[in-house]
Amino acid sequence: MRRAEAASKHGDGKSAVTILTEAWHQMPQSPLIPSALALTYVRRGEHEQAPDVYRTWGMVGASASDYRAAAGAALALHDMPLASRLLQEGSQRWPDDRELLRMTAKQAASRGNYREAERLLEAALLAREDRPAAQPRTADPGLSPAPATSAPACRQEVAGAKRTAPRIRLANVSRVVLLQTPREKSLTEPQDPEQVEEIQDEIDSLRYRNTPFASAAFTLSERSGDPGIARLIIRDGAPGGSVAINNMVRFGIDVHSVTLSNGTPDSRSESRFGTLMPGALFTGQTASGYSGEIQLSGDAFGLSFGTSPRGFLTDTWIGGLRLGRPDGPIRLMAVRDRVKDSMLSYAAVRDPGTATVWGGVVSNSVSVQLSHDDSGTGQYVVLGGGILRGENVPDNWNAEGSAGAYWTIAPSDQARLTVGLNLAAMHYDNNQNFFSFGHGGYFSPQKFAQASVPLSLFVRLGRSMYEITASPGFQYFTESGAPFYPTRAIAIPGEPFAPLSYDAQEHQGAAYLPCGLSNCAPLALRRVRRNE
Repeated sequence: MRRAEAASKHGDGKSAVTILTEAWHQMPQSPLIPSALALTYVRRGEHEQAPDVYRTWGMVGASASDYRAAAGAALALHDMPLASRLLQEGSQRWPDDRELLRMTAKQAASRGNYREAERLLEAALLAREDRPAAQPRTADPGLSPAPATSAPACRQEVAGAKRTAPRIRLANVSRVVLLQTPREKSLTEPQDPEQVEEIQDEIDSLRYRNTPFASAAFTLSERSGDPGIARLIIRDGAPGGSVAINNMVRFGIDVHSVTLSNGTPDSRSESRFGTLMPGALFTGQTASGYSGEIQLSGDAFGLSFGTSPRGFLTDTWIGGLRLGRPDGPIRLMAVRDRVKDSMLSYAAVRDPGTATVWGGVVSNSVSVQLSHDDSGTGQYVVLGGGILRGENVPDNWNAEGSAGAYWTIAPSDQARLTVGLNLAAMHYDNNQNFFSFGHGGYFSPQKFAQASVPLSLFVRLGRSMYEITASPGFQYFTESGAPFYPTRAIAIPGEPFAPLSYDAQEHQGAAYLPCGLSNCAPLALRRVRRNE
């Protein structure tokens, strides 16, 4: 055992496996050797080997930590029946083990049995670690060792949880993983107040998942650009609320009061607007209106339907469809929404020269996301495309994709740093990133490539949590030339020999995507909202 431990400490896991395998052949009755061997496989990331060890061993003389590790290995292999069986057997033998109770509660919640999950968590909360050690109960002979005809005793579903065990998030009940075997605590240790608080948070998340709630939000955002043309200021007040139905889906309603403005134009701009010449002065435009949206969301689907703000120059309906769990390995999304790059693309504007309305671009997009997360380390691929249409604007289409990976560095109970690498590319059929009549006023490059390093720092302080994000990188894109007026021929007074199209452009340089700080709402409330 000491030789194997020394080999593992020096990073020679292969030698540790060899040493422990030979020792097990020599001392097949010792429970310590197969326990260490299975744990070595888990630490080496060879989750598929650990179940064979546990199955051959039969869990004879296993401790509570062995059952937790075995169930964790099963979860890592997406073998939910085996994980449930191990947790059931472990809970029968060690009914007062707090972490087994928590893991079993998570399994109950993943099956939709929230009352049982709450009961188990309450039992975990009452399980004190300062009382004398209890002897394990005799195992059910039908569970240990496993019958030859039963399912293999160790395989598990995973995981996208980004916390180390024994922390289990019950809000996203499908995302749980055992990053490391929880250490066997001394039964004479004092009770950990932080652990008690975590369990209480998990109980609250179950109790509050069906709680109706009302919300009110106000956002103010601004996009820079030439005043009166490319600048966009958005003020959005959004009261709303939601209620759970039959413990299965959540129904919500949001109402938005939206006001847009783009400032007062000055004569310094070199951009054309409508049919006017560069530098022309005209009255700034505003738009305001009310919109509503209803949502229906469950674990496997999401649906929304609403209208764009009534009072804009163009009206349309908006909506979305999600198939697949929000944190699942495969997710299909279909979204219809306004393009909010400028007032021209968002609300449409009136040409100061002809009083004709144009713009109001609507994107109809579909995307598929494939992702995998194992203990805070994961990979993802997103592919999508869409059709864009607007008033007196040429139709356009786009295709885009991104892929990346991320790693959690030095996770702890109070903080977690995640570092990633992301590559993205997109293409639009034609360039409509201009503001003369017939253009959509939205970013639509013909070639776009970006590499970035997403960074996320999660910090927990008491019952609140913060997340700081940033994504520095490098980007390259080209925009093709385009006619001044792509939908109609318009004479340019005083410029009979002037060019009638914009020049092609090429850009490259550093990209600093917006940094952010998430709110610090109580964990229970945050978890309820994540269930929507």
